[in-house]
Amino acid sequence: MHSERLDQSERHISEVVDSQSTMSSGQAKVSKERVALHVKVDDLEARSHRNNLRAVDAAESTALDNMEGDREIRAWCESGAARKSTQHGRWPVPVVAPAGGPQRDCGDGEASP
Repeated sequence: MHSERLDQSERHISEVVDSQSTMSSGQAKVSKERVALHVKVDDLEARSHRNNLRAVDAAESTALDNMEGDREIRAWCESGAARKSTQHGRWPVPVVAPAGGPQRDCGDGEASP
């Protein structure tokens, strides 16, 4: 009976050691997966940051283009190049803008590029 209890204890110890070994290898695997996941997250964050920078650059470029276009329109309106007299003394809308630009109202009934 004592021998049988000793065998059971040894088996139990062996099972505990095996389960701890399995847990250790499982923890190592989980740790590797966590590292890989962190690398993927870092990569995605870096990509997102680069895409955000590109979007900001594009928005700034568009804003600068719009500002330049507004300056051209203002100069064109102020130059009187779009003025065409009518019998009522107002300028017709739309006036064909030079270089086929977009039509905008100069605020006085005059169209601009």
